Amino acid sequence: MKTNSFEISFELVGQQLGQDIYSDQGILLLKKGITLTETHIVLLHNYKFGTQVEIIAPTRSNDKLNVKMQKLYDENLAEIKDLFQNISLNDSPPIKELINAYQPLIDQAIDHTDSINYLHGIKDYDEYTYRHSINVGMISAVIGKLLGRTTKEISLLGQMGLLHDIGKTMVSPEILNKPGKLDKDEWEEIKRHTIYGYKILKEVPDLNIHIPASALLHHERIDGSGYPNQVKEKDLPFLVQILSVADTYDAISTERIYQAKKPDFVGINILVEEAYNNKLNPAIVFPFVRYLMRQYLRKQVTLNTGDHGEIIFIHDDEPHQPLIVTNDEYIDLRKNRKLQLFDVVKEHA
Repeated sequence: MKTNSFEISFELVGQQLGQDIYSDQGILLLKKGITLTETHIVLLHNYKFGTQVEIIAPTRSNDKLNVKMQKLYDENLAEIKDLFQNISLNDSPPIKELINAYQPLIDQAIDHTDSINYLHGIKDYDEYTYRHSINVGMISAVIGKLLGRTTKEISLLGQMGLLHDIGKTMVSPEILNKPGKLDKDEWEEIKRHTIYGYKILKEVPDLNIHIPASALLHHERIDGSGYPNQVKEKDLPFLVQILSVADTYDAISTERIYQAKKPDFVGINILVEEAYNNKLNPAIVFPFVRYLMRQYLRKQVTLNTGDHGEIIFIHDDEPHQPLIVTNDEYIDLRKNRKLQLFDVVKEHA
């Protein structure tokens, strides 16, 4: 395994440590192979200030990884599109075959969690329902990994996400793709997709009970304000709560026929707000937000004031309010609640 030496800096966040780090007393502080976080960098600064550390060189290029991911993604998109377009309540759909075909994509997302970053660069709202289903499965699996769930649960989360919106096949395309505001009756029909999905999936033999449950419950909220049955946290399976976070984030972050893609940090801020308002589980939201925010470390960003800055530190307790530097001034967003991250400064801009 090849390693290279690098000066200790926050630019190493997300890299794998290539050596064991010991204190002066011989106590193991960081183990070789660990993925570095901001906290690890601070620790390294304290114990090895002014020196370099070994970092494991990546064994494959992101370009090759993205090509493989894109191939798997396109194959799954074609399969789920075919399934959704030909499904009916009277016939048993080939769910198991779809799940088996989807598993390699979930495996890639689990092994390379940063691979979900390019999902929201796809602009094709005509296929939103199909892409959303694939995206939510991948994101749910990644969140499961971040939370330390078992391999079986992580795989199940992927399957739950893939099939959570299958009930939309029973909703009129005119309603699903309506560019304007839905009227009351149309909105009530949209909400019934949760019940339709449950009815479809509960008839599939030997299917894990979490999969039809996720179709029914993914719009419920832990305070009982969701739909269709206003179920509260104690009656919501934890894996479904994970799926709800993934579903909410992807729905906000993806372009649709009636909604342009929102700026990068809008989805993150909405997740945090939903956690603070007891809609989504904070124990799920904040680890996921930490993961998302670490993708933006050392990136140029804009604030809601229009000012530009660079993210230089992500706080574990409030990752959505990082430390930034702008015009040689350090600003801790935790200490100024009126300031919020808005978007990333695009490299081509």
